Amino acid sequence: MILVAATVVGAKTPLFVPPTLTGPVYDLTMQNGTMEFTPGVVTPTAGYNGDFLGPTLIMHKGDDVVMNVTNELGEITTNHWHGMHVSPEDDGGPHTTIAPGATWSPAFTVLDDAATMWYHPHLHHLTNKHVTKGLSGMILVRDEVEAAAGLPQTYGVDEFPIFLQDRNINFDGQFIVDELGSTMLVNGAVDPYLEVPAQMVRLRVLNASSARGYNVGLSNGAPLHLVGTDGGLRETPLAGSRFLVTPGERIDVVIDLRDAQGTTLNLVAFNSELEGIDIAGSANGPGGGNPLNGLDLPLVELRVVASTAGAVTSLPDSINVLARPIAAQATRTRTIRMTGAPPSPFLLDDTPFDHGVVNQTVHLNAVEIWEIRNDTSYAHPFHIHDVQFFVLDIDGEPPPPELTGKKDTILVRRRSTVRFIAVFDDHANDDVPYMYHCHILTHEDDGMMGQFVVTGAKDAPVNFTGPARVVNLSTRAEIGGAAGSPVAGFVIEGEGTKKMVIRAVGPELREFGLTTALDDPDLALFRAGAILARQDDWSALYADAFKSLGAFALSPASADAVLVQTLGAGVYTTPVGDGGGSGVMLLEVYDTNGASTGPELTNASTLAFAGTGDATLNAGVVVAGEGTVKLLIRAVGPTLTSRFSVAGAMADSQVSLVQAGEALASNDNWSEAANAADVVAAADAVGAFPLELGSADAAMLIELSAGAYTVVTSGQSGAVGTVLMEIYRVP
Repeated sequence: MILVAATVVGAKTPLFVPPTLTGPVYDLTMQNGTMEFTPGVVTPTAGYNGDFLGPTLIMHKGDDVVMNVTNELGEITTNHWHGMHVSPEDDGGPHTTIAPGATWSPAFTVLDDAATMWYHPHLHHLTNKHVTKGLSGMILVRDEVEAAAGLPQTYGVDEFPIFLQDRNINFDGQFIVDELGSTMLVNGAVDPYLEVPAQMVRLRVLNASSARGYNVGLSNGAPLHLVGTDGGLRETPLAGSRFLVTPGERIDVVIDLRDAQGTTLNLVAFNSELEGIDIAGSANGPGGGNPLNGLDLPLVELRVVASTAGAVTSLPDSINVLARPIAAQATRTRTIRMTGAPPSPFLLDDTPFDHGVVNQTVHLNAVEIWEIRNDTSYAHPFHIHDVQFFVLDIDGEPPPPELTGKKDTILVRRRSTVRFIAVFDDHANDDVPYMYHCHILTHEDDGMMGQFVVTGAKDAPVNFTGPARVVNLSTRAEIGGAAGSPVAGFVIEGEGTKKMVIRAVGPELREFGLTTALDDPDLALFRAGAILARQDDWSALYADAFKSLGAFALSPASADAVLVQTLGAGVYTTPVGDGGGSGVMLLEVYDTNGASTGPELTNASTLAFAGTGDATLNAGVVVAGEGTVKLLIRAVGPTLTSRFSVAGAMADSQVSLVQAGEALASNDNWSEAANAADVVAAADAVGAFPLELGSADAAMLIELSAGAYTVVTSGQSGAVGTVLMEIYRVP
C-alpha cells in the first residue's frame, strides 16, 4: 500500500476561514456559485451568502434569534440546524420546505450550551446533492461556562472552523453526487495551509462528508486535547493522539503550539490505522476502489507563527459540569434496527422513510433509552434531531472516554449495539415530526430515516407522584443599598438529573401591590465556585412551564430573570444582582419532574437582611407527593456573630410557619423548645453547623404533608439584621 505522506510540505492554498454573523437576526441566502478547485477548471457550487459553505453563526445561550433563510437555488430545499434543541417546526427537517425565491424565518430561543453545531439542507432525496455542492455552515454557541474556562475563543485568531469534505469532481469540473470522493477539501480548499500562533489553538472539526470517516491526529505525534463533543464542552480535557470523526460528528480540540514557533506540522486523517471492514474510507471498508481509501490524508498544513497578545497558554483541569440522566430514570426503552444489504438500500427497521408515517411517539419530558442495533455489515453514524444524548454502553461495555460527552450523532459499528439515554423536553408538536437517521447522506436519501413526534401539552400541570418531597423553595428578601446582596443556595441529592426553573422576580411583584420591588434583577448559577449560567431576562418560551408548575405568570418583556437548567447532585448558589438599584426580590427554585425517580431538592438557604414591612425575610416551601416530609427550619442570627463573626447579624431571631394565613408553628429560641434534642440530632443528620446552646437563634422540626407553606423570619420587638434562613429535608 502506498500512503500519502503525512508530512507533505508546500501546501499552497490559504485555508478559507468563513466570516461570522452575529444576531439576533441572521440573514442567509442559499445561492448558486462557482469555484476553481483545479486552477482553470470552473465547478458549479452553492453556498450561503457566497459561492461555497456559509458564514459561521455566533450565538449565545439564551439569545432570542430570528433566522431569515432565502432560497435562490432555483429548486426547493430546506435548512436544518444540526444539533440544536429547537421546536420541530423550527428544526428545518424534510417537512419544512423553502420554495425557490421564498424566505423561511424561524424564530427561537437558543437553549443549547456552548457547542459546535452546524447547518445544512435536509430535503429528502436531495440532501446529498445540496451538501455536496457546498451548502454547509458552522454554528458556535457561546455561554458563561465556556467564557469562565478560558479556552481559546478569538475566532480566526486562535479558534478555527475545520470542515472535512471529500468530493468527486469530473474532468469538466462538475461535482458527482456520490458516497466517497477522490478529492479532499478542507473549508472548500485543496491542499490548504493555515498560519496559527505559537500558543493554545482551538480547532472546531466537523465531518461534513457524505460517508468518509476521518481518524484525526497531528503529524508530529503531539496530542490533541478534546474539550468538546457534538453537544458541548466536556467535564475535563482529554488528551489523545487520534480521534475518529464520522459524518455529522464534531470534535472540539485544542493543540499546544507554545514551543512550536517557526515549525510546520499537519492535521492528518490517519485512515491507514482504521481497523475492520465497515468504516467508509478505511482500507478494507465499503467503497472499494476509491483512491483515498486507507490512505493517511493531510488535511491542513499548520504554519506556526509568533504568539498573539493575550494568548491562551494553558488548559484548565476542569471545564464543565455535566448533568447525566441515569437508566433508572428512563420510562421506556426503544429499539431501532439498522437493516438491509446492497444492492437493496439500507433502512431502519426494514422500513423506507415515508413523509406520511410517524414511526415513534415520545411523550413530552420523557426520559428514554434508545437502543440502536446494527444488523448490517456497514458502520452507520446514527443522528437524532431535537436532543443531545449520553451513551450508556456499546455492546454492553461502557463507552470510551471520547464518547462520554453530549452527543447527537454516534457511529454504530457492524453487528454492534449502542444504547443512549435522552430527555425529550421543552418542545412538543403532535403534527410536525423530528427525524432520526443514518448520517451517511446516500443512505439517508435512500430512505434510512425515521420520524418521531413529541406529544403533550407544555402547560399541563405537573403531577408529582411517589413519596412526599420538597418541589419548590423560594425566598423574598430586600436587595441592594443598605440591605446588600443576599447569598442564596440550594442542594440537590441523588443520582440522575433534574430540570430546575430558577426565577429572580422583581418588576412582576408590583402587580401584587409591592411598590418597593427591585427594578431589574439579574441571576447567576454556580456549582462549587464554577459558573453554570447567567441571565438578566427571560424567554416567553418558558411561559407554559410556569403555568404547568403553578407559578404566577410574568408580564411580557418584563425585566425579571429566569434560568432553566438541567442539574445533577450538588451544592448550588444563586447570587442575584441588583442592577445598581435596590428593592425587594423573590428568588424561586422549582422542580419540574413529576416522577419520584432521580435526585431531590434537599436544602435551601439564604443569607440576607431581615427587616420589617416589605423587607421582612420570607421563604416559601411547597411539598408534593404522598405522605409527609420532615423539615428542619432555622433562622440563624446570634450564632452568625459568635461563630462566624458576621457583622450586623440579628441579635434575636424568630421564625413562624404559616399555611393559608394560619400559623402552624413558631419558635424564637431553639434550645428552649421541647424537642430541642431532636433539633440537634436533625442538624447533625443533615450536616448543618451546630447552633450555640442557649443562643437566641430560632429553629423548628416539623413534618408536613402536601401543600404550600410560608416561613416568616423576623426579629423580636421589631429588630432587624442579617439572618441565615435554612430549610433542610431530614431523612
